[in-house]
Amino acid sequence: NLLHIKAADGVTGVLKIEGGKSTVTSIGEINSQIDFGSNDGSVWSTGNVGGRIASVTEATNGAYTGMAFYTFRQGASSPDSLSEKVRITNDGKVGIGTTSPTYNLHAYHATQNVVARFESGDNQVWIDLHDDESGNYGALLGHDSDAGHLFVIADASVSKKFVIKDNGNVGIGTTSPSDGDSSIGNPKLHVLGVESTGRNLVARFQAGNDSNNTYASMILNHSNDRGLIFHGGRAASNRAIGFINLIQYDGSE
Repeated sequence: NLLHIKAADGVTGVLKIEGGKSTVTSIGEINSQIDFGSNDGSVWSTGNVGGRIASVTEATNGAYTGMAFYTFRQGASSPDSLSEKVRITNDGKVGIGTTSPTYNLHAYHATQNVVARFESGDNQVWIDLHDDESGNYGALLGHDSDAGHLFVIADASVSKKFVIKDNGNVGIGTTSPSDGDSSIGNPKLHVLGVESTGRNLVARFQAGNDSNNTYASMILNHSNDRGLIFHGGRAASNRAIGFINLIQYDGSE
């Protein structure tokens, strides 16, 4: 080994690199750094440095410092400079592609629309949304390619509650939404549930407030504006209102 640091038994081995101004004056000043060089001339940055880890000042008085990680990528002409790719701020936030992460994990790219990937080697992948009252899992957001489920929401027991299939069919309370098992067709939205009050309610559409003559509406139509509109709501404090109208080509009822 070109460098070998060994402490005595029971003693923590420490390598300390100390530098920077005695009085920091601006954000972004480098206090200390480790450079990783290359003997390959293709790494034509200054000093043939292909990577760097640096302690970076994040406050004008020097009270906050973060860690910056740099990599080198050859450009069209020499010399190229290193560019920072990852920042760990003084309060523990991690920025990928940004030096000012807003949250604990913040990924940014100036031109790409897809900026991150969560990948599993299994046939399912999940992201756990967890709070202080969650058990092993909180709410799970996932993808199940074997089941043909493009997007899934599941509970803490990994029981699927909301499914969007690869063909765009949406299931609420069912993992097999609208699979053509009905003789009347193959609807895109399938809601399945059992409600305990005796009305067998499986869905509710609500709009407006508690004022008189307010109601929620649902439109049933083709690709143009013509079709049916269903209204249901409150006419007065003790009376309900419900009616169906035709929608004309100009949107009028």
